[in-house]
Amino acid sequence: MGQLSGTLDILYVEDDGEDFSLFLDAVRENGFLFNIQRVNDGQELVDFFSGITSHLPKIIISDLNMPKKNGLEAVREIRRKSLPSKIPIIIFSNSKSPEEVQLSYDLGVNSFIQKPLSYQEHLQCIKNIHSFWFQTAQLP
Repeated sequence: MGQLSGTLDILYVEDDGEDFSLFLDAVRENGFLFNIQRVNDGQELVDFFSGITSHLPKIIISDLNMPKKNGLEAVREIRRKSLPSKIPIIIFSNSKSPEEVQLSYDLGVNSFIQKPLSYQEHLQCIKNIHSFWFQTAQLP
């Protein structure tokens, strides 16, 4: 599921290939047909929006702890730019830190979700993300 022509549904920011594969497996097992593009770290997320004029994602799902630039540093940077400033951002992290949760919301994140521990919980989490962000919410 690389970037396809047409609409980009999800820009997924994750340095861990296994975590990204788990996400893709859960998307497929739930039967969702998302157009997903992955970038590997926060710097690649910032670079994605440098010069982009089309194919903006409907949402961004980002890990926190990544090399080069972590998720919060990247969010801080892209929220200052005009194109991505209104795109919903979901932090999807192993972190439970109340400080990271608070800082995420302070920086303009729309949702902070702790990565589930079991595969079944992961399936349900992806189903919940789909239900809210692609069925209930009205996206720009």
